[in-house]
Amino acid sequence: MEKTCGQLTETGIVKFGLVEPGAPLGELWPRVYTFLAMALAHSHQHEWTSDEIYQRINCGEFLLAVAIRDDEIIGAQVFDTGTNPKGQKYVAIVCSGGRDMAAWLPGMVALGKHLATLAGATSVVILGRRGWARVLRQYGLRVHAVIASADVVDIVTPATVEVISNYRG
Repeated sequence: MEKTCGQLTETGIVKFGLVEPGAPLGELWPRVYTFLAMALAHSHQHEWTSDEIYQRINCGEFLLAVAIRDDEIIGAQVFDTGTNPKGQKYVAIVCSGGRDMAAWLPGMVALGKHLATLAGATSVVILGRRGWARVLRQYGLRVHAVIASADVVDIVTPATVEVISNYRG
């Protein structure tokens, strides 16, 4: 069962549907797969594959929300929940993609905040590319950290490993 709410934009009414946790995705998955796969391909974290996201949505671990305009899906976002080291619950945006983002992003941000309230969470978090910080700042999201990474093969050499293993600090 899909629950919806709506928002009026310059391009018409955009509705937001939250897919019931664990509901079979059936014909819906092919309609959102392209958006999510494109977002994952641009991610530097490579934490999830589209198959893993599908499985976690299907079993009810992740929540799928869709933005719909004129009976066409124009955006999709995947949510997860967790608890930080301080014991505070949060809602995480796992993946987000679509077209005409200006039409649906404000409603999707509001939906994420609403889900956080329902879950008893204290925050909504996203681990994403640098551009998300600029876009989401206008919706009250703040950047708390910068994550830098390098492939291990680029930074560890046998000589480095030997020096580290001999360290007696």
